[in-house]
Amino acid sequence: MKMQSRNLSGEKRMEQSHVFRDHSPLVPLSHKKDHQESQRKESMQINFDSIIFSLDEKPIPKGDVGFITLRSIAMLCLGSDNKEQDHKMSYQQKMDIYNLTNKIHKSKGLLEITAAEADLLKQRLTMFCTPFFLGRAIDIMEGRTIDKSETE
Repeated sequence: MKMQSRNLSGEKRMEQSHVFRDHSPLVPLSHKKDHQESQRKESMQINFDSIIFSLDEKPIPKGDVGFITLRSIAMLCLGSDNKEQDHKMSYQQKMDIYNLTNKIHKSKGLLEITAAEADLLKQRLTMFCTPFFLGRAIDIMEGRTIDKSETE
């Protein structure tokens, strides 16, 4: 870029100004942070033995055999059949559901699942759960808990 300037004697002269440009794409720091967080979230640990609590913060009974857990909800949703959508699934999609079902069924305590498995489970929970059970399940999966002192 050329600029006009005057020297001490008042003569006009043309100067070459040098503009240095970094041609690398500019990424705001917030986006870099989001990318780093998403890389860390490629897998997550979930306790499928977590008990589902009612709005009154009481464990919800599961008949005569204990309480409803994230595992029981996950197993129900992964094993349920949606006639409109499931028959359109590919072999691989059905095998992914089957493998995740087995993985959750065999687990005890914390289980590490991939982001893709978490997305698959959330998709199935959304398809088959009522809003209440969906919300409680997602809260557990994402590590959110209700502070009982706030509800009293």
